Amino acid sequence: FNLPPSPHKSDWQLVIDTSLPSPLDIRWPEQTINIRPPRKNYLVKARSVVVMFANWDRVKA
Repeated sequence: FNLPPSPHKSDWQLVIDTSLPSPLDIRWPEQTINIRPPRKNYLVKARSVVVMFANWDRVKA
């Protein structure tokens, strides 16, 4: 899977990858894995689900 640039100026965070052995397949928010540049690809195995997110940098008013 080709990763698009993060929309929020932060690294992609890997939360779920069902191809990984338990308990590494689903992670709590504080256990996510940073997918940092220059890494632009992530291997998604057959019949697997991958969930990633990028943190939203909030602007203080």
